[in-house]
Amino acid sequence: MLQIGLVALLALAIVAACSGSGDGRADPGERPVSDLQGQIAFVSSRHGNNEIYVMNANGSAVTRLTDNCTVDGAPAWSPNGKRIAFMTNRDGNFEIYVMNADGSAVNRLTNDLASDRTPAWSPDGERIAFASDRDGTYDIYVMNADGSGVIRLTNDAAVVAAPAWSPDGDQIAYMSGGRFVPVDATIYVMNAGGSGAAQLVPGAFPAWSPDGTRITFSSFSSALEHFDIYVMNADTSGRARLTESSFADDFFPDWSPDGTRIAFSSERAGGNREIYSMNADGSGQIRLTDHPAPDVWPRWSPADDGVGRMESSFKFRGNDDEIVTECHRLRRPGV
Repeated sequence: MLQIGLVALLALAIVAACSGSGDGRADPGERPVSDLQGQIAFVSSRHGNNEIYVMNANGSAVTRLTDNCTVDGAPAWSPNGKRIAFMTNRDGNFEIYVMNADGSAVNRLTNDLASDRTPAWSPDGERIAFASDRDGTYDIYVMNADGSGVIRLTNDAAVVAAPAWSPDGDQIAYMSGGRFVPVDATIYVMNAGGSGAAQLVPGAFPAWSPDGTRITFSSFSSALEHFDIYVMNADTSGRARLTESSFADDFFPDWSPDGTRIAFSSERAGGNREIYSMNADGSGQIRLTDHPAPDVWPRWSPADDGVGRMESSFKFRGNDDEIVTECHRLRRPGV
């Protein structure tokens, strides 16, 4: 695998969902199981451009939530499961938006000439942390859940992104690394107000366990030349590798609300990125999505989200082929 910088990691979901490969077929024995509960939001280009989808945690009832001709990505559930924040460039540059969990009531939260990416809700639902380069390079900012009161938390010469709140709301983990250098992303943690930043371990895309005792993340091995999923105690002790693919990158881990499983994206299916889940110790890995287009950035719905479980999939609206054709027409240079 070629070494890539942190900006490339930020763009991975976008690039992946626009450059499908492989046949999307499941490997024997890797089918979803029926007893997985809850829902998982994710990003896919299966209708021609990056959109946000949701499915049951066993991979059934895939439902499209967004419908536009640009890029939607990085979904983040509100703590009560009723809303999803996400990043989109539908107004020309990446901004943070929010919508209801069924895709309705889309509302823009940020409005800046720079790029705003990777939103994350605070556990009390009152604030949203996000990454932005509005002051020159990517740093972590926080705002009220209605988009007001934007405050800068970090001031780092490196690219800083992918904030993740601790379950008690007291800390924020994030990743930091150089812009155009080989893979060197490092996970940090700071107080929720921006003070006391401390370096943890090499890695990217941290996610806290629901009880706050552990952090899962993706980390690059120069010896193996690919990314795997790891877990460690919040104090960095007990680090363990959970995925051990010798040929594929594993990214974007996220915990189930009961802390027993971890969802992630992997390109082990013939080079095509799909959504998988596994037990918190790395066992019981199963494939959840099965589509020729890449599926990335899984995010598990919170406990007691009130959304319920979907019984069947449905088309978002209109004719999908017509939507894709029109999106491609609008995106063609000179049209």
